Amino acid sequence: LSLFRMEINRYDGNSYFDIDGAPTRAYWETCDILHRARRLGTYLAPLTSDWIAIQPGSHLEDGQAVTSAVPRGYRTDSVQESLSALTEYGISRIDVTNTGTVNDGLPGDVTVGFFKPLPGLTGAQAQEVFGAEDPRAFMVVNGLISNAQLPSTKKLVRYDDGQYWQTEQEVTLVLTPPPGAELMRVDQLTGEAEPVKITRTPVGEDGRGHEHELSITVRIGGGQSELYYWTAPALTVEAAEDPTVIGVGESGTAAVTLTNAGGKRTKKITIDPSAPEGWAVHGNWPREIGALAPGESVTFDLELENLGVSGDAVVDLGLRIHKVSSSAAIRVRGECAGSQIVPTPLAADSEETVGEDGAMGNVADEDPSTFWHTEWYSSSPRYPHWIVLDLGSEQDICSLV
Repeated sequence: LSLFRMEINRYDGNSYFDIDGAPTRAYWETCDILHRARRLGTYLAPLTSDWIAIQPGSHLEDGQAVTSAVPRGYRTDSVQESLSALTEYGISRIDVTNTGTVNDGLPGDVTVGFFKPLPGLTGAQAQEVFGAEDPRAFMVVNGLISNAQLPSTKKLVRYDDGQYWQTEQEVTLVLTPPPGAELMRVDQLTGEAEPVKITRTPVGEDGRGHEHELSITVRIGGGQSELYYWTAPALTVEAAEDPTVIGVGESGTAAVTLTNAGGKRTKKITIDPSAPEGWAVHGNWPREIGALAPGESVTFDLELENLGVSGDAVVDLGLRIHKVSSSAAIRVRGECAGSQIVPTPLAADSEETVGEDGAMGNVADEDPSTFWHTEWYSSSPRYPHWIVLDLGSEQDICSLV
C-alpha cells in the first residue's frame, strides 16, 4: 500500500504545467506525494505485506445507500472477516465518518495494510529503524476519491471535487494494545516516528464503568495514509508449539508462557481465552496470573478441542493487565488424519487456455503456483462456475487444499 493519485493527460497539455509552462497545483501535489513516499520508504523497505483488511464504504443507488463490494483475494478480505489479523496488530474495531463534501456524505472505503519484518531481517536491523526488534506495523489508507473535471481546452480553470479536504474522512481505531507496547506514528513530512497519544474512554452505564476503551482518531484526505507501528511488547507471549497442531475432531493442550521482558513490574494479569469458530476452550476461566517482576515468566495450559475444522486459526487469550485489555493470542492448526487424495479433473464449465494457463487440470497437478481459471480472454461465462473431480472411490473428505 502506498499513496496514490490519478491524473489525466490531454492532447493540449498535461496536468502538471499550464499553457504558459508554469507548474499547476497537481504538480505540487505530486511533489508532496513523492516526498511522503520517500519518508515512508525508510520504514516500509524492511517490511513485507502480511494482510489487507478493507472497511467498505457506501454509495447511493436509486436514492438508497448501498454498502460497497469488498475485493477479496490472497490475504485480503473485509475488516469483519479479518478480525484475527486485526487482533494480532492491536486493533479490535474501525469506525469511519465522512468529514468531506463528496459521496453524498456517506463513508467511503478505508483500507488497512498490515506489515511484518522481512524474512532474514535481524533484530538489530529492525531495532535501528523502529527501536524494536519485532515491530507490528499497519497503514491506514483513505480510499474515498472523486473526480476532477477539466475544461475542454487549455485548462485555464480546474473544476475539482477530489481535493484532500473534499475527500477527507475521520477514522477511529479501537485498540487492544500488545501488552506493554507503545504505538508510534511516522510523520511523513519529517520522516521521524513519534509516540501516539491514545484516548481512554470509560465504558459501561453512563460511561462510569471500570472498563476503558482505548482508541485513536485521525483525519485523512482521499488517497492519503498514516503509518503506525507498535514497539516490542514488554510482556511476550509464546506457545510451546507455533502453531499448536491438533487433529480434526481431537483434543489437545497448548502450553503458553508469558514473560515480562520490560524493566518494570507489571500490574495484575488476568487470562480469559475465547476460541475461534470450530474450536472450544475447556477449563475454569477467567484465571488470575498475578503480577510479574522484570524477567519473570509463568506458564499455563490451554485445553483445546477441535470440533471438526482444518486449517489455521487464532485463539484470543483475553489478556488483561489491571483494567486494560491487550492483544495476545496463539495460533492453532487443525490437521486431517489419513492420506492425501489427488483427484482427476473430469470436466469444468469453463477454462482459460489462451490468455493464460488456467486449464482445469491445474487443480490437481500438486503445484501451488498453477491454478484453474474460468475463461476471460475471448468471453466471460456467467456464474455459477463448477468443476467435476473424480476421487476414484467414495471418500470421507476432511479438507480441500
